[in-house]
Amino acid sequence: MSKHCSLQETAALLQAANKIVLCSHVSPDGDTLGSALSLMKALQKLGKDVIVTVDDEISKVYKFLPGIESFVRFQNDERIAADLLVVIDASSLDRAGNVSQCVSAPKTLNIDHHISNTEYADYLYLDTAAAATGEIMYELKWIWKWQRVSIRRCIRTAVLSNILIRCRKRCG
Repeated sequence: MSKHCSLQETAALLQAANKIVLCSHVSPDGDTLGSALSLMKALQKLGKDVIVTVDDEISKVYKFLPGIESFVRFQNDERIAADLLVVIDASSLDRAGNVSQCVSAPKTLNIDHHISNTEYADYLYLDTAAAATGEIMYELKWIWKWQRVSIRRCIRTAVLSNILIRCRKRCG
């Protein structure tokens, strides 16, 4: 059972960590990829050491996303030490692929919007009213605005694209 966090508590967890692994779910879509990239950019502006990973191939349709080349795919025998593992837009741990066996972190945070979330992480920020996890990322940026973490063009593009892609899938 996860500890449910407010957006402010989520921001505090992210700020307290120095080395952070952000994980997008397998069969990645625009929501998980754009959310991870926008969070990566914001955390880097805060001086954090950030790795973005996905245990799957990324479709060429997402190559326009700023920073998409930053994603790495861990080999099953790789071991990565981090202060915090953040699983993005994944309602269950199996959607994170091999990250649980490759990353050693004392804390796991799940940021999600799916009502089917299984509460597998140590900490959970869940907003089932959000249309996409990208919407949550946008709200998180406003918490950091006072620290001069601007919503630069690359962050805006990633957040907007994942919301548009997600809503287009739902609305046809």
